[in-house]
Amino acid sequence: MIHFLLTPDSSSALKLKRLVAAEGGRTDVIVGSWPELLVHGRNSYILPLDNADWLTLLAEGVEKLKDAFWGKSYGNVKEEEKNTITGIIGEHLTMLLEAAGPEGKLDQLEQLESAPRLKRHVRDLALLHAAMHCALPPQLSAIQQILQATPERTIRSMRVYHTGE
Repeated sequence: MIHFLLTPDSSSALKLKRLVAAEGGRTDVIVGSWPELLVHGRNSYILPLDNADWLTLLAEGVEKLKDAFWGKSYGNVKEEEKNTITGIIGEHLTMLLEAAGPEGKLDQLEQLESAPRLKRHVRDLALLHAAMHCALPPQLSAIQQILQATPERTIRSMRVYHTGE
């Protein structure tokens, strides 16, 4: 059993690692922040490789949806600037997917009561996600695979401790 002490950031992790080491340390205690937890969580299971290439699907989806809110500006920029726009759109889609939970379903977000412009942006991002065959960014895909893993795929168990902040 691995005991993972989750910290809010890397500087907190470093302080806690020093404290654990000063108290004698243990081989079954790991200290880290969210990215380290994902790595150790993924390494605790035998999981299939994630075949979806998020960036390729994102670029293809952005290019395909010409009527989306980004369509006019995307169509009028140089080729090298399209990567920047695609990256920004990807960041916003990732934020929405993170808010939607581990399932990565955006269909309920379209029912939000909000300004028409915001509704259109959310709808366009949901359409983009559908055009990407509902692929998830790598970090969310890893979480989904861990949550869906069967007990037979467990290499080692892990207990996560956090401060609750």
